[in-house]
Amino acid sequence: MRNVAIGLCATLVATVGSAAELEVRVNGLNSAEGELRLALFADEVSFEAGEPLAGVFLPANPDGLSIALGGLPRGNYAVSVFHDENGNGLLDRNLVGAPREPYGFSNDARGRFGPPRFEEMRFSLGDDPMALEINLR
Repeated sequence: MRNVAIGLCATLVATVGSAAELEVRVNGLNSAEGELRLALFADEVSFEAGEPLAGVFLPANPDGLSIALGGLPRGNYAVSVFHDENGNGLLDRNLVGAPREPYGFSNDARGRFGPPRFEEMRFSLGDDPMALEINLR
């Protein structure tokens, strides 16, 4: 599995007394084509608006990827990922709106006729490092 470390901007660390690291392991990439796109959301409002706290774009690797996000303050978060196989920067959809590229969410949450709710994806990050595993579908 390929490991990639990503540090969030120093202003996040400066605004809190305690920070932790989040490791996100992503499984189920079909090929090395395109890239993996990960978004970290801090609350329901930012998730609904499509405005992530942090975004990570990495070359795809069918062996899986592990992304480390450091300097995160304690709190609730949610992660969404998708494999942008054709590299167009979008989650491609079919005629009825269903995703045509692999995607996943924290807690392996599933939505009904759209993405899951923030509460279904939400996890709490404390002072200790945390690892999540997301399986693309």
